[in-house]
Amino acid sequence: MKRLTILAVALTILAGGGATQAFGAALFSMSPDTQTVAGDSVFSRYFLVSGNTSPIFDWQVSLFYDTTLVSPTATATEGSFLKKHGITYFVGPVWAGWNDLAFTCTFLGGGQWSQDTAGTLATITFTAKNKPGTNSTAMTFDRSDDDNFLDDTTLSDVPLGFKDGLVTVTGATGVEGNSPVTVQKLEVRPTPNPFASFATIPGYEAQRFALYDLSGRLVGIYRGDRIGEGLPAGVYFLREFGRDSKPLRIVKVR
Repeated sequence: MKRLTILAVALTILAGGGATQAFGAALFSMSPDTQTVAGDSVFSRYFLVSGNTSPIFDWQVSLFYDTTLVSPTATATEGSFLKKHGITYFVGPVWAGWNDLAFTCTFLGGGQWSQDTAGTLATITFTAKNKPGTNSTAMTFDRSDDDNFLDDTTLSDVPLGFKDGLVTVTGATGVEGNSPVTVQKLEVRPTPNPFASFATIPGYEAQRFALYDLSGRLVGIYRGDRIGEGLPAGVYFLREFGRDSKPLRIVKVR
């Protein structure tokens, strides 16, 4: 289950919304797509959607970047794409510091569904770290539909394309710079997901996993045979304990 929304709220809205299903292709991009900044400077990036033809219920942006070169601020600012149409629930960044970040937004009502063809999803500010030489980091959208999505009002995925970006940081001279880094993705698959009491990870029952809440706070260490047991309902992020892997989202429904 990929949604960061509260399931009961989502179902209530959809039941009363009278929405019709509509599909279209859309593009996630950022502005500027390429950018050169000085070390120790602060810079902003805008995350955009274009080419949409569907009434939109929620969206999420997830991005890889080099944490040794740029560091995101603690909060992001919601753009106008959904916000100008009514009440929204925006969270961002959901996590930051594991070589990636994400932010998400859900339309809660108070107006008409957004069917804008384009708009700003969010803005986030980064600090460039002052390292020797000229260094670059790719700003890469995660291609998994569990991490980047645009949902219509039936909670169906709108087909997405992506245009990645690049940030170059100029620092001290005389030392060769670095190359963009990649992050290892957690490939295990908890089942069931969402789950009511606990989830298991077939083949990894004896292995330990760390579980985090939406704020990035560690809520427990679990074996793979009883992930999330005893926790309240909510959205959590799973990592292999002791490894710097990208978190995997899981949902406890009650």
